[in-house]
Amino acid sequence: MWRFYTIFIFLSVILSAHKVSGQTQNGHTLQAQKYMEQQDYKNAALEYEYLYYSAKDIKTQNLALLNKAQAEKLNKQYSLSAQTLARIPSYSLTIEQKDSVYYQMLLCYYLYNDTTKSRELLNNMDIVVKQNASKQLKIMEIISLNELYEYKQAEKIAQTFSDTLYNDLPKLKSEKTAHNLAFIPGLGHIYAGYTWEGIFAFLTNAGVLGFGVYQALNGDYITAYIGGAGILSATYLGQQRKAIQLTKKHNYKKTRSFNTKVKEALLK
Repeated sequence: MWRFYTIFIFLSVILSAHKVSGQTQNGHTLQAQKYMEQQDYKNAALEYEYLYYSAKDIKTQNLALLNKAQAEKLNKQYSLSAQTLARIPSYSLTIEQKDSVYYQMLLCYYLYNDTTKSRELLNNMDIVVKQNASKQLKIMEIISLNELYEYKQAEKIAQTFSDTLYNDLPKLKSEKTAHNLAFIPGLGHIYAGYTWEGIFAFLTNAGVLGFGVYQALNGDYITAYIGGAGILSATYLGQQRKAIQLTKKHNYKKTRSFNTKVKEALLK
């Protein structure tokens, strides 16, 4: 008889503990939802993290992580949101769920301007998901690939929406060519599309060089060295660096204009 009572008490304790645990989880769920409604996303994320660790099954854990990632994204913590989504075990998700998680992660990387992580995810994405990608995931892939200047891959995906989006690709300049042309002061600036900056760079370097030569011809070698050669070394190297910066600026403006045009067309 005493064995029966022992087993009865043991089971009662387990059931009681399970009931308390369930009530605690429900309390934290309601509190997290309350925080979300109040737009207190930081505390909502903490509640969902607690729910993740206290959950007894993978489905509940995944839901907690998804909700936490949403709270972090709404709080503009895009990097943290992507990290939270990456904690969800891929094996536990259906194709549709993976599609949604990939979309959210790419969106966060885009908002955080993390092109390195975008590239990693695009390269490691489940092949089955890629072959059966939803419209929203395809759009996010295209936008991400555009940010990486990988227009050929983006065009292949974009053809499912339109054949004309990539007819007018941005004409980018070479930083190496700009640097080489800057051997002649100002020519790299002009190549980058900044003519007046190039003329100014040429006149500045020519003026410094002329000053140095003039001082040398008049026998003032110290002034010629300090005021001519010394300053020229700074202005000459400086205009080479400037040529590269202007080339980057040109490329950024061209790609930003093109990428914005594609994005707007896709999101109509």
